[in-house]
Amino acid sequence: VPEAALSTRETPTIAAIEAVEIETPIYDIPLSYDLQEFTYEYSIEQGVDPDMVLAIMDKESGFQEDLISPGGDYGIMQINKSNHKYITD
Repeated sequence: VPEAALSTRETPTIAAIEAVEIETPIYDIPLSYDLQEFTYEYSIEQGVDPDMVLAIMDKESGFQEDLISPGGDYGIMQINKSNHKYITD
C-alpha cells in the first residue's frame, strides 16, 4: 500500500471502538427479552459464556423465576439461601 494511501485513511479511536454495541442474541426460550439481554451483557462482562449460563438456567429451573427446590434453592439459577449474602455483595 502506498504511503499516501495510508495517510488518508482514518484510524478508529478507542472511544469509537468502545461505542460500538454488540447485538444481544435473543432465543426462543421462556425468558423475557430484558432478562436475556441482562444475562448476555453481564456474562460477557464477567468473562463467562452466555450460552453456558442459559444452559445452566434451563437445567436448574427450566427458566422458572419463582421455582423453589425442596432443599431451599430458588430462582432461575437455583441459588441456595446460604449463598445469598455472598452473591448480593
